[in-house]
Formats: sequence, structure tokens, C-alpha cells
Amino acid sequence: MKILCCVELFYPSVGGAQEVIKQLSSRFTKKGHEVNVATSYLPNRTSRKFNSVSISEFKVSGNLVNGISGEYKKYQNYVLQSDFDIILIYAAQQWTFDALIEVIDKIKAKLFFVPCGYSGLFDPEYKTYFRMLPKILRKFNACIYHAIEYRDYEFAKKNSIMNSVFIPNGADLNEFRNIEKNNAKVRMGISADEFLLMTNGSLNGNKGHLEITKAFAKLDLAMPITLLLNGNIQTSQNFSNFAGFKDHYLNKLNLMYLNPGKYISKLQKKIRDLFTKKEELTVLIEAINNKKYGKNKTIFLENLPRKNLINAYFASDIFLFASNIEYSPLVLYEACASGTPFISSDVGNAREIAKWTKGGLIAKTVFRLTKSYIDESDLNKKILRVLQDDTLAAQLSISGKKSIQSKYNWDRISLEYLKLFGRKII
Repeated sequence: MKILCCVELFYPSVGGAQEVIKQLSSRFTKKGHEVNVATSYLPNRTSRKFNSVSISEFKVSGNLVNGISGEYKKYQNYVLQSDFDIILIYAAQQWTFDALIEVIDKIKAKLFFVPCGYSGLFDPEYKTYFRMLPKILRKFNACIYHAIEYRDYEFAKKNSIMNSVFIPNGADLNEFRNIEKNNAKVRMGISADEFLLMTNGSLNGNKGHLEITKAFAKLDLAMPITLLLNGNIQTSQNFSNFAGFKDHYLNKLNLMYLNPGKYISKLQKKIRDLFTKKEELTVLIEAINNKKYGKNKTIFLENLPRKNLINAYFASDIFLFASNIEYSPLVLYEACASGTPFISSDVGNAREIAKWTKGGLIAKTVFRLTKSYIDESDLNKKILRVLQDDTLAAQLSISGKKSIQSKYNWDRISLEYLKLFGRKII
């Protein structure tokens, strides 16, 4: 088959959607299929190939609500004029999906869509978007959901959309083989018997780094304990300072021509919120490392290379996840793959993942409009429970790892997609 995967961002960009398409497309090519990824132009992309996957990039920005600008007509023509057998679009509310809505009836390929949670479902600005969406969803051969107890799947049921298929996310078994457990501790200069907690996620203000650090500061434990905060800045450009961040979003803003005043206000708020959180996090990390919250606590803030990150998963006693907004977080599957128990906020379908894998616990969480906020006190209670109960920790570790090996891995999951693509149809 000739397969096109459409995703807003792709390698070398790092993130959940990027990783899913990377894992799937790589395996599709290994099965003999011709695969292309249509995605956003990245200035730091040095090749139009990833393994055997071809990359077609377009200078497009936005979505139907914010306005789509750039080369979206070029993208539409590319899809219409190519002879793909299968088109898989990953996520709503972004241009690779939204730009095809007006031409969807002209597409000859079989169409498959992963909604990815509908983060804007309760946002008043997206009211018209979601009123129009059911009609579009019915045009797909199948809509693929990673969760069955979440808002996107519930939206399909509520609107009597009958083309729903469940396929979960997972972890890469190859990455989690033959790892020496204490490599990360050696690198950080801590002893093998010292407790190590970790989290991993983009440093965009929504992945819970600050919430976890606040909880860690109040953690009542006499034993030496270290927290590893790992994260990358999620963007299509490389920047490390305020000016770079501002320029990145101003460049996106210049492409948006609908009500620019509204977007300037949004931009200012986004910058203000992110840098307020970043400053608060920096100050708190410094205070903890200066032993103002106990002589036994240390924090590392890093952006580890993938190999070192995998080592850190294996070395950690608990993986913590306090994200504010998610769909089906890959990091929880990765924690299970390493045999590390996880404690997560009740975000996205984290509760389902805990139930399916039996590899982690869910902390009390408050949901406000579009975001989830972990109860830091309950997070600490659950951290202590896992650290002090060896039997529980072992059960979570063994169950989580077995679940990845038997079911929640990309080798098995990619075959589910190919089987679906090959159906005569829905």
C-alpha cells in the first residue's frame, strides 16, 4: 500500500503525536509499504527522509478556528493529486486535518483519522467547529481512538458516529531491552540505594514540572531522594530565551489574519504564563538544591538524549506525571516498559492506562474547563505509599512490564493499523 500520514509536527520535532507517527510509519515501511509524512516545515530538519519514510513539508500554520495560512492550497493539491491508497490524519484542531475539510469529498484514498482527544471541546471558541465536525467524521472509513473513556470517543457515541475503532498507544520494546538499571544514577552521582523520582515532558508549562516540584519540596521523607525533571522546549524552532520564544509565536501570529488583536492578547498571555511558571520553577529548584526544604533532597533539570532518558526510566523508583492536558500519554506506557511504577494525574486516559497495565496509581485531580490539576498532597501520599511498600512497588513493576510485552507495544499495534487499512470497508 501507498500510505500518507498527516501530522502537524514530525521528526526532528519531539512530542507525543510525532512519536506515534514515527513508530507507526517506520513499521509500515518495514512491512513493505511506501510511506510519506505530510507535516510542517521545520528550519532544523536536515533531511526529507526518516529511515525509509519520506517527508513532505509545508509552510502552513493555524486551524479553522484561529485561521489557516501559508501553503495550505499547495497541501490540498498535494493530497488530491497524489495516488495514495491510505491517508491517516493525526489529530483535530490543527492544519493537516482542518485544511482538508473543504476538499474531503474529492479525496479518492481510504481515509482514517485519529481525533486525539479534542482539547478544545469545552472551549467556547470551538463551539461552531464541533457542531460541524460530526458530518466530517462520517466521511472517514474509520476514526481511531486511543481511549474508550474519554471525550472524543464519547463525542462519537453522542453523535451516533458509527465508524469508531479502538487502537491503544504503547511503547517500543526495542528501546527497553538490555538496559543497565543504575547507569543514570551513576551519571548523576547518586548511590544505587538512593530514591530517584522522575518526570518527562515538554517544558511548555502544561506538563506538571512545577506541580511535581512543589510536591517534592513538601515531601516528608528522611531518606536521601533525588528528583529528575526532564523536558524539552516544544516548538518547531530552536530557541532558549524570551526573545526567541516571542519571535516564534509572533511568526505564527503573522500568518493569522482573523482578528489579530485577539491573537496578540492570547500571545501575551501565553508568554506571560509560561515565563511566570518557568521563573517560579527555577527559583524553587534553586531553593531545594540549597537545602531549604531538607538536606536529603536534590533536583536535576535536564533535557536528556533519548538513550540516557531510557536509562533514567530504568533507574527510577517512581515515574511521576502531573500534566494539565493530555490525550493518551506515551510516557506512562514507557514507564511500564521499564518496570517503573507510575503515579499520574487523572488526565487524558491515564486512569484507563493504569487499569489496563496495572502499572501505576492515579492521584486526586481537579478538572477546570480544559485542564487537569493534580492534588499535590495526594501525590505525596501516593509517593510515600509506593516507596514504603515493596510489595506494591513490585506488583506495579511486574504487571506494567508484562502488559507492554504482551499487548501495548508498537510492533503489535502497527499490525492493528495495517489490518484496519486492509479491510474492504466500513
